[in-house]
Amino acid sequence: MNLYPLFSILVVATLVGGTPTSNQSKDGKEYPGVVLKQVLNVTSPVPHQVEAIMIEVVLPPGDLGLKPHSHPGPATAYVLEGEFLMQVKNGPITIYKAGQAFTEKDGDIHIWGANALKDKTTRVLVTLWGRPGEELITFVEEERATFDEAMKMAERKV
Repeated sequence: MNLYPLFSILVVATLVGGTPTSNQSKDGKEYPGVVLKQVLNVTSPVPHQVEAIMIEVVLPPGDLGLKPHSHPGPATAYVLEGEFLMQVKNGPITIYKAGQAFTEKDGDIHIWGANALKDKTTRVLVTLWGRPGEELITFVEEERATFDEAMKMAERKV
């Protein structure tokens, strides 16, 4: 059984808290005292010899985030606070708000990862999967819209 997605959900549920939904896992196992709040469910083949690194990204008001970049493996993210402007290459520009989650596939080029709010901090909890010893972030040369253009084109997730 692949435990990596369950691990990621358990860690996010433990750190995020929120409204309890169950203390029973998908396979029916009970975990007394632990609240499991599923925030994301994806199937992703994770090869052997991987490492998962969980980071909290804190973006001050109006921060444009990192320049376009990629990661060596897939990523899962959960917006803890604020609103996150996100785009991967050839994908829609999307704004995720607190309580919403999203994924990036292995090799995706992350074009936008900015704070969509000019007056509040945005915090995002990210789990990056990769092979031990590889750089977690590789910057790439990619064109992107200006922040104001991106905000006009952005889809808000409800």
